[in-house]
Amino acid sequence: MNCSSASSPPSVPSQKIEPQALLNALANEKISRCLGVPDSTLEAFIRALDLDDRFENLRSTNECEAIAVAMGQYLATRQPSLVYLQNSGFGKTIHPITSLLSSEIFRIPALLLIGWRGDPDNKPDEPQHKTMGKIMPSLLEAIGVPFTVLEPSSVDSAVHQACFHLREKKSPYALIVRPGSFAKKKENDEMIALPAFTRKRALQAILEALPNDTLFVSTTGKASRELYFLREEAGTNHSRDLYVVGGMGCASAIGLGIARETTRTVCVVDGDGAALMQLGTLATIGHQKPDNLIHLLIDNECYESTGGQPSISPTVDFPGVARACGYPWTRRVDSLASLQEALKEASRMHQLRFLAVKVEPGSDPELGRPLETPRENAENFMGKF
Repeated sequence: MNCSSASSPPSVPSQKIEPQALLNALANEKISRCLGVPDSTLEAFIRALDLDDRFENLRSTNECEAIAVAMGQYLATRQPSLVYLQNSGFGKTIHPITSLLSSEIFRIPALLLIGWRGDPDNKPDEPQHKTMGKIMPSLLEAIGVPFTVLEPSSVDSAVHQACFHLREKKSPYALIVRPGSFAKKKENDEMIALPAFTRKRALQAILEALPNDTLFVSTTGKASRELYFLREEAGTNHSRDLYVVGGMGCASAIGLGIARETTRTVCVVDGDGAALMQLGTLATIGHQKPDNLIHLLIDNECYESTGGQPSISPTVDFPGVARACGYPWTRRVDSLASLQEALKEASRMHQLRFLAVKVEPGSDPELGRPLETPRENAENFMGKF
């Protein structure tokens, strides 16, 4: 097992990995099927992947799904796939890796490309990445997945070594990428005007329409960050808001748990990528039917926090899914006026409600992050009970 490169090399090399160099190395090894869940560490690679017609890129809703699809592709073609993901998502894949891909079970090779958020040798990361960043190498060792930390000077040899393992051992191998490793194209510095109906504008309307004692549970990414700074701009405290900075897709389940223990209105602010990642939670909520829960899904058709990669939401009828899962009231809106009208209707009801809000992507490039720690946020929120 090649784990030596994970010991303590330089945190982020000044020399960068060219995404095209990695794609060329993969093509040389006959790896052409790629799939996964976007990660900001891999943003430049995924952007280049989408533009390279030697590869197919299947967008997955969660990491376990990606592993299973890769298994199916190998069974049908005898060719391993590349699965890209963030290391937070790697934690979810431990079950399918050990119970499906393992050399002791089905013996399925797959090449994992994992963004190493929370790398302890790198600059400090967001708090939700700290634990996984620390334990990821030991987790890979524990489940028998050899790995190499990708370096600019050894892309070809690292990919060749990984693919040799895939062919010989018929089991997974991981290439680890530190934040800042990939070279990025220089962005246009010219300011671009934001669309009229963005997530932030929708959040403003939601805050204005719902009762002041409503409890908010907002999903990971920019939804929570924008909600936080809307409170700051209004001069109101954050004690009624839980900013779910980690656990993508878990906000709706957290909201269900809260709603079952209070009579106050609970509003879940979900996103399209987050909802797709844990779509089964809609079935649980629809079965339980808490009459004090409002489930708002703000759909901008992309993973904006990781670089704006498109989600598969354009082909998903979220209100239809919610109705099929037992939500008694569902709506879809795509303008500020229709959102305001739907919120008036929803605020008068006392039953489970689902509202899908179609917005344009876009956010303030200077958008900050919550100033309180997640623990402080939780303690303030718990003070409302």
